Amino acid sequence: MNGSFRRVVGALLVFLLIAVAGAAALTEDEISAAPDTAKITAGDAGALITVSIDNHSAAIDRVTFTYPGKTGDPSGTLSVTSDTTAPYQTRFTSTLAGDADIVATVSYHEGGTITSVETTCRIRVIPDHPYAYSEPISFDDEVQVTHTLPVTVRMKDKYGNAINDETGAAVDFRVSAPGTGFVDGSTISQQVSVPFNAGGDCIATFQASTVAGPVIFSVDPGYGDNLKYLATIEVVGERIPAEIAADFITVPYYPVPFECPANGESYFDITYLVRDQYGNPISDYQVNFSTTLGETKTIFTNDNGLGGLEYGRRIALGNVTATAVAGTITYEQELIFTGGVGTDYAVTTNPSNLPSGDVDPSARIAVQARVFNDYGTGVAGENVTFWFTPDSIWSSNNMTSEPGISLTGNSAWTQNSLKATTGPDGYATVYFKAGSFPVRGEEDFDPFSRGNCTITAMWKSESKVSPVITWRNYPYLRVESEVSSVQVAPGDDLDVTIRLIGDGNELLNHNPIDVVLCLDRGEDMLLDEGKTGRDRMEAAREAAMYLVGGGTTGEIGLTPGMDRVALMTYSDPTTNPPYTTGTADLLVLNESYKNWVNNVGKDGNKNDDEAYLNAHYPGNGVTAYSDFATLDYAFSYGAQNDWNGLENTLNHVVPLKKNKDGQASAPLRLGLKESIGYIESNASSSAVKAIVLLMQNNYRYYGNPFAEGSVMAVAPDDNTLPVGGKSYHHFTDLPNEYQNMVTYAVANDIKIYAVYYPQSSSNDYLVPQRLANETGGEFYYAGNEEQLKDAFRKIRDSLLRDAGVNTKVNLNFAGQPENFTYSATELLSYIPETAIDFYNWSVDGYTPTEHITGYPASINQTEMWTGADGSKPASLSFTVGNVTVKQTWMTEFSLRINSSINQQVNFNLFADGSYVEFENQDGGTTMEELPSIIISVIPGLTAEGLINATVAITSFELTSQDPFFANLAWDISYNGDFNMTEELFYKDINEPGPTWKKLGVQTLLMGETTDSSSVYIADMPIGTYQARLHVSTWDAGTDDANLTFSVGDVNDDVFIRLA
Repeated sequence: MNGSFRRVVGALLVFLLIAVAGAAALTEDEISAAPDTAKITAGDAGALITVSIDNHSAAIDRVTFTYPGKTGDPSGTLSVTSDTTAPYQTRFTSTLAGDADIVATVSYHEGGTITSVETTCRIRVIPDHPYAYSEPISFDDEVQVTHTLPVTVRMKDKYGNAINDETGAAVDFRVSAPGTGFVDGSTISQQVSVPFNAGGDCIATFQASTVAGPVIFSVDPGYGDNLKYLATIEVVGERIPAEIAADFITVPYYPVPFECPANGESYFDITYLVRDQYGNPISDYQVNFSTTLGETKTIFTNDNGLGGLEYGRRIALGNVTATAVAGTITYEQELIFTGGVGTDYAVTTNPSNLPSGDVDPSARIAVQARVFNDYGTGVAGENVTFWFTPDSIWSSNNMTSEPGISLTGNSAWTQNSLKATTGPDGYATVYFKAGSFPVRGEEDFDPFSRGNCTITAMWKSESKVSPVITWRNYPYLRVESEVSSVQVAPGDDLDVTIRLIGDGNELLNHNPIDVVLCLDRGEDMLLDEGKTGRDRMEAAREAAMYLVGGGTTGEIGLTPGMDRVALMTYSDPTTNPPYTTGTADLLVLNESYKNWVNNVGKDGNKNDDEAYLNAHYPGNGVTAYSDFATLDYAFSYGAQNDWNGLENTLNHVVPLKKNKDGQASAPLRLGLKESIGYIESNASSSAVKAIVLLMQNNYRYYGNPFAEGSVMAVAPDDNTLPVGGKSYHHFTDLPNEYQNMVTYAVANDIKIYAVYYPQSSSNDYLVPQRLANETGGEFYYAGNEEQLKDAFRKIRDSLLRDAGVNTKVNLNFAGQPENFTYSATELLSYIPETAIDFYNWSVDGYTPTEHITGYPASINQTEMWTGADGSKPASLSFTVGNVTVKQTWMTEFSLRINSSINQQVNFNLFADGSYVEFENQDGGTTMEELPSIIISVIPGLTAEGLINATVAITSFELTSQDPFFANLAWDISYNGDFNMTEELFYKDINEPGPTWKKLGVQTLLMGETTDSSSVYIADMPIGTYQARLHVSTWDAGTDDANLTFSVGDVNDDVFIRLA
């Protein structure tokens, strides 16, 4: 049995040896290793790797499995490392993501030896699902409005593998703030799901809106609430200013915007808000502040885009423009340093006298209430009520219209109350118009009517009464004074104007005037040249009334009762024949006189002569002329108080001649002789003496008035006498030297004012012109009725000027209170030269029609001002001379305020002793003081140094710590004008994102430099934290400082430096 066994075994052994010796070699191409899955997830069941051998003749010894990456991946595991039995398999598992190469080695018998062949298979290990954040969510602390910001999320699985796109994981991002979102393709969505990329980044692009501020968004990877996260993005405005808004508040409160009392304490609290084009505030932005005084200051805005400064605390008054510039944007505002609110007021009138309404309905007086403050400067915006003081209206005569007040001076006149508001100069103004009196010819006419009243003003329940306002219907002289400004600064000029206008205080003090109106009553006066129904005599007698004024002329003229006018007429006498009644009755003349009598008035109708004479000539058949020159109206005082008698006599003059021929009689020489003789015998010794001659034809009867030829050998009314001849009638009652009427007039101080009123163009004006020139009078050519009236007006004004009394103006300056510290010369200086003007006017006293000879003029009054000429220092005086009706004397000069004045000063421009003086007829004087004008000298605003504020946190440290509190302290360097706002934040440095948690807000008062805070840390997880201190100011911007501290194992002695 043993032998059989040995035989069998031997046979098998031989067989095997034969088989092995005959097997083929195994190649690499004949083996493969393949996993049942190419990808596995970290930590899952892994992949089953199977090795296949395509060579069945190979004698396989074994298959071994190895993981070369085991060193780097200790988690990589093979379930079988060697397998001798097919199928040759192993299972690979790992927790490390990445490529894992598994090497399969097949060992086989070849030629009696063991040979091996290798093959490799790669398994991709992908990360498991998101388990934790591999690092904090990453994004910048802030993003500008309308811009985008990438938000990056990086995560890992529980094995620490970075999540990438292989996992298919995605993160949901959500935001709810209006206008914000995340980029989602070509749109913006408030919710997006963003996958991880191959690099392990999940990047969502945040889109900011136009609104600045914190925006909260959520991050949700979708694997549990513990992975959900809220983060904050700070959306900031653009750094390009588009707008500066400003707020100006006066501290303490002052009711007028942009005004600040200059009391040394009040100031403007100025705040600027800098915003971008979307209205977002821009923080920490430089605002350059400057003023028109040259002051500059740099401001930096705070967190809310606000920057401010305190400006003021001045003691000087004035205006200044404050300018703020941020980038290219500018904001300007005028600021006013004022004397403060009104504390008192005064009521004045300018002037205090005016013509009555019947004399000049356009005349006005300004009734003004000036509200002023403690500085003496005017206060604007104050309401003042004006009304007529009850029972104050008085008049010497009945008035045809009552006085009134008006806000405009043009309409809405009333005696009810009116409310006016003060302007920038502090004046509230109403205008006063005078009452009117009956005019000449009306019932109750009185040429010396006068009225007066007062106006009451009320401000803040306090009433005051104006100076008395007077109106008159007779001549007076008005005194006006003006100054360029009642509020000035040191070094400023005061321009002073004083006017004496011929319609103000009474002009009854002029010297008396005795004048003879010598009127040609020749027949040519009957001509109606303009075919107007009025002949030349009617025009002449109406124009003659302008010599005296008043009445129907409506003009101021001579003064009845003081001035006297006589009427002398010259032409033929009313002898019989042809005047059978001995009176000037043109209707008794027969047809042989028709060459000049018929068609009286030259109206082309000879049948209405009687009606015409009855209508136009009340003297026809009544008036008688006994000679070639007759005194028709004599000088009169007595009860005569107007010019009715003169006017009545003029209306009764009847033009005529006694001859039938057409030549004018024109006994001019006799008319002049009688006029001169009458004045010589009857004029007052103090009177201005004059003859007003109205000529219409050259002389004929009585011959040459200049007595230049021979004595007549014929009767003075001989019809053979030529017109303008050389011979003359010798007056036996006059000496030879007085045969020349010029010499006779001059010898008696008589001036001849000649008006030539020809019926047609004529060269015969040389005679009246010579009479006027050689006697010192004036000549006027009147080619029509208007020129005739104007000639009489001018003669009247010239007579009044000759009769005017001497006027002087004396001015003392700088009226001072008792405690005044400056003398007049210390306060004021005179600036040469003084301008003086003297002129006649027709419409108003401010518009010259002609200047008096020698004016305008200028003089240097420096010696008078300094007292070098013996005058009182700081005074000016003027000898004005005669100022009469419709005449204005004015002076303009400048005074300069001492530039070294450094305090507020109030003074009266005109000191005691400033007056206008008028001489009376008896040598006495009448004085009118100049009105009070209070001048306030306010030192001007000057530049003050404005400090550029800065802020810096100079230290920030952890001073001590225990398990409950971390105590922080800091120092701040700040030189601005405001309190500081401090904000304290903290964050876990391991937390994703830059979001800070606010611990609190506190205020550090201006001037303080240190502060501290205790942070409660007992509920904080163990870890390392960062603290941030943020300080914000209104004028120096902001500053930040950071430090780190730990919760847990903390060394209290460690000094934590500024981060």
